[in-house]
This record gives sequence, structure tokens and C-alpha cells, in this order.
Amino acid sequence: MTFNKVKLLQKLIIIALLLQSCDNKKSRLETILVSKLDSTLATNQLLPKTREELLFELASKHSTFTNKDSAFYYIDSIMASDSSRNIFSNPTFYHLLNEAKWKDLEIKQYRKTKKYYPFLKDSGLVLKIWRLYLKDQAYYDDIFELQGKGYNQTIDSLWRLKKSIGLNNLNELEVILSKFKWLKISEFGTLGSETAFLIVQHSDISYQKKYIDIIEAYCKQNEASWNDYCLMKDRILVAEGKKQIYGTQLYSNDNINFKLNDVEMPEYLNKRRFEKGLSPIDEYLKTWGLKFNVVQK
Repeated sequence: MTFNKVKLLQKLIIIALLLQSCDNKKSRLETILVSKLDSTLATNQLLPKTREELLFELASKHSTFTNKDSAFYYIDSIMASDSSRNIFSNPTFYHLLNEAKWKDLEIKQYRKTKKYYPFLKDSGLVLKIWRLYLKDQAYYDDIFELQGKGYNQTIDSLWRLKKSIGLNNLNELEVILSKFKWLKISEFGTLGSETAFLIVQHSDISYQKKYIDIIEAYCKQNEASWNDYCLMKDRILVAEGKKQIYGTQLYSNDNINFKLNDVEMPEYLNKRRFEKGLSPIDEYLKTWGLKFNVVQK
């Protein structure tokens, strides 16, 4: 791709971002577009690393604005490579789920995944689970973006919608898990296993306690993620008023300043994390700008 074409794609992304920041009011956009566009490009504020990232950003923004044809145009370009797995785990594409074109893309991706997981279950079941993932993740970005901006009624409405979606997802997953103890990686892919984890993790503690031992057993068979297990185990402990084991759970009273929940035998935290393949606690806490001040043994 030539330099000029990359610049054009960057401009399109900036325009999309500006539209979003202006609440889609073109009259306001007209007054700031030229100056913001030129200054952003001049100072290299937006320099995506690869062509795929540029295309993915464009597809995401078009989907967010429900410009479905344009979103699919860029998704097709991404799907031409083998880096398309994240398309089916990106909640911005939630608006495309009911489109016939989306179903075609799912089938293509299923065939790709089948090459890596020859024991993958039938496409109808696997694709249903992939869709549950997008539904589970939908609207979180919108909620977090609105927090602290005075849109409390909108946030409350979105959380009610999320609760409804979560209950429907849980009911569908429970039907599936009545036939399978858990969604094994070899049979449902990593995305399928992660979907089951997220739905249960976002449900009532009774469901987490129902499946936590099953997840641990499958982790020992490399059929589930130790990271998922540690997150759920700690969440259960914290919900029961106990100290967590792996240091995965944080809390905040204002959704801005976070603190780590109490940890059992904190001097051995990294030892326990390393045993499960997790990163050092200080690296994990960087996301929240925190540091763990207990000397590790």
C-alpha cells in the first residue's frame, strides 16, 4: 500500500472519530474538521501499525454507525488474511449479527478454524456459541465511555439491556452444557471456551461455583484456560468475603480509582501466579496504574 493510500485511510478513520465526538451532527463537524484533520496528521497522532489495523478500525467505526455495507467491505479485506479471528470477538460488530453476509463470514471462519481444531463440533453449534460471545461483550464500551459524563439514565438503560442479554445467554449456554460438561478448546476452539467462561463469569455466583471445579479439571487437560480459572476462582472468593488467591480482582467506588482486593499470603502471590502461567502481579496492575508493595518470596 502506498503512503498516500495509508494517509487516505487515516483520514477516513479520523473523520469517523470526529463524527462520533460530534454526536453525528454534521453542522458541528464542518466547523472543526479541517483544523483537526490537518493537525492530527501533521503531528502523527494516529499511526496504526499495520494495514490490517487500519481496515479493522474502519470496519469497527462503520459498524458502530450502522453503515453495514461499508463495514462488510472492510471486513472482506481483513478476511482475505489469516488474522481475522478477532472479527468474531469484537463487540462493535454486534450490529451485524442478523445480516446474511455475517453468516457467510462465520462459515468461512469456521472452515479456517476447523483446520487447526480437527475435532471441532458441527458448525451450527460452534457459530451459535461465537454469537453468544458478541452478545456478552456488547455495549460494555458504550457504558464505560458514558460513565462520568452525566448520562446516568442512558447508562442505567444499557445495564438493564445487558442484564436481559446476559440472562438469555446463560439460558442458552445451560442448554448446551447439559450435553457437554464444559466447552473444551479442542471441540469448540479457544473462542468457544472463552465464551462459556465470560457468560458464567458475568452471572450469579451460584453458577460460578457450579462450574469452577469442572473448569479446573479441563485446565489440567489443556482444554480450558488457567487465566479464566484464576479470574473466576478469585471472583468467587471475593464475593464470599474471603481473600483472593491470584490477585485478579480489583474494586472501585467511583469507576476511576481502583484498588486490589485483599490477597491470601500476599508474599507468595507471584509464585502462585507463575504456577498458573500468569504474568507478575506488577505487570498485571499496570493497567490500573497500581503497584504491589509486598516483597515476593
